[in-house]
Amino acid sequence: MYNAFMSYKTVSKKLIIIVPVLFFIMAAIRVYINYSENKTNVKDFIFEQSKLIDSLYMTHRSYYQSLYLNKIIKLDENTLKGLPAYSAKEISTTFSKTNRLHVEMYTVSDRARNPKNQADEYELRAINYFKNNADAEIYFNEENTFYQYATPLKIEQKCLKCHGKKEDAPKFISKRYDKAYDYKLGDIRGILSIKIPIKHINNVFNRQFYGSLLYDFMLISIVSIIAFYMMRFFSNLQINLEKELLNRTNELKNISVVDTLTKLKNRNSLIQNIEELSNISLVLINIDTFSQVNDFYGHDLGDAVLVEFANKLQTACVENDNIKLFRVSGDEFVILMLNMKSHNVVLKVQEISKVINAYKYEVNNETVGLNTTISISFEEKTKLLMTADMALKIARRESKNIIVYNKTMSLNKEYENNMLWTKKIKKAIKKDKIILYFQPIIDNNTKEVNKYESLIRLIDEDDKVISPYFFLDIAKKSKLYKQLTKIVIQKSFEIFRESDAEFSINLSIDDILDKEIYHYILEMLGIYRVSNRVIFEIVESESIENFEEIQKFISSVKALGCRIAIDDFGTGYSNFEYLMRLEPDFIKIDGSIIKNILLDKNSEIITSVIVDFAKKINIKVIAEFVEDEAVFNKVKELGIDYTQGYYFSEPKPDLM
Repeated sequence: MYNAFMSYKTVSKKLIIIVPVLFFIMAAIRVYINYSENKTNVKDFIFEQSKLIDSLYMTHRSYYQSLYLNKIIKLDENTLKGLPAYSAKEISTTFSKTNRLHVEMYTVSDRARNPKNQADEYELRAINYFKNNADAEIYFNEENTFYQYATPLKIEQKCLKCHGKKEDAPKFISKRYDKAYDYKLGDIRGILSIKIPIKHINNVFNRQFYGSLLYDFMLISIVSIIAFYMMRFFSNLQINLEKELLNRTNELKNISVVDTLTKLKNRNSLIQNIEELSNISLVLINIDTFSQVNDFYGHDLGDAVLVEFANKLQTACVENDNIKLFRVSGDEFVILMLNMKSHNVVLKVQEISKVINAYKYEVNNETVGLNTTISISFEEKTKLLMTADMALKIARRESKNIIVYNKTMSLNKEYENNMLWTKKIKKAIKKDKIILYFQPIIDNNTKEVNKYESLIRLIDEDDKVISPYFFLDIAKKSKLYKQLTKIVIQKSFEIFRESDAEFSINLSIDDILDKEIYHYILEMLGIYRVSNRVIFEIVESESIENFEEIQKFISSVKALGCRIAIDDFGTGYSNFEYLMRLEPDFIKIDGSIIKNILLDKNSEIITSVIVDFAKKINIKVIAEFVEDEAVFNKVKELGIDYTQGYYFSEPKPDLM
């Protein structure tokens, strides 16, 4: 973007020079075009005016001839001067003096009786033209000082009376004139000659031309001035844009290396620092179960806690040239320690751990306690982040607060285990060893089995029944999870088609968002027609990002008669805001809350709040992990509608 603006700056400077030049070139072209058009217009004007004069004169001539020929006017020596041939010279002379263009008009001949009507050299040229071009009707030519326009005067029958044989002509004519006899019908007697001086016609048109030229010049000048000032305006605007661009560029550069929430350097900056620095140690800090803070209190408060945590971490680290702090993901932070011995790094990390774990984060009148898991790597810098991440996984698996990576640590065994289970899952699918177990759900008022939950199991090569705890996550990693989901759906529908009981099937958010699974569910519902008895339990521990698609799925299956349950409510995504938006028919309170309901007052309070809220919006509540009579009595006392747990029955391969 910056390069584009710099290019624009160069172009704009050139345009300030080029645009006016272009306008003046356009002006010159316009002048040339106007000049050419003016000359053409002059010629066209003269031609048309000459035709008009010719038409008027010839009409006048023909009319007067008819007066003589029809003896309305007697032709004699006294009336001879009235003939057009005689009078044309006098009329033309007067006409030429009285019109502002000084147009001359004569009827002339190469054999004129009256010397005044004798054709000059230009007119003779026109006469010869007509004699040589019998079909020509107009002669038009530009001479040095005038335009010559002529039309032929041909001998007609009426003309022969005076211009035929001399002995046949009237006596007063034959006695008076010796010329202009012996013409035949159709001969060229002469021409009507019209001469229009170029000087006078140009004076008229040049005034128009120069007026148009002045108008064009003024217009071009005004446009050029406007263009100049506009270019100056845009040049100034461009300068301001450049300043803004530089500011935005700096902001973008800052955003690319700074975390917008905590204002700490981000992962990009960390990678850059690792590449540039030497003799560094890397400390990776993860906030344990931070998703529960987001889900219970909401993301706004969660973000505020992260900011407070980052501030406390900065205080504990005391950032300087040897200690640099970064936020690399949602709940993970990194400390780079430069030029520090390993034992000093460990001591510093222990000190930091005590500070951040002991601190109570007070945000928006809420007090939140956080625990962290920390890993340290002293490996070469290309492996720092990878080895610290590997050590962090091991620390979380082994419930250690701080761990230092060493080369004996490896996740290879875990990878081998994943490969082994992937083969087992594939073989079980192929041999139809994926089966269903069913755990009953009890109506707390009647203590009768009201519905069942379908639970997946795998039969291994030794015919052992394997819990999904051992293979479900691996199935997700190996892209076999979708096949397992389809098997559970199809087998559940098949079994409960022959039963009147209601049943529930677990669906993850990924299942719901998967178009293939979505269409498969609709297809199976159409085949087995169990919509009024199936309950889809939405299971997910992470936040829902595409709420519209989840709501679309819920609306679609509810329209068919299905119902919706929210599993593990109280943890994961299931906060009250989500509950209202999803509009489920059931919520299942998470087992970790129910198990501690007799021992932990907070668990009892949370359960009471959930039940009260659910009843107000007409949602039924199911308690999971009810393992003894005391817990059952407690959940019943709190108003929970249904119970599921080992107190009544563990999951079994057959319906009760």
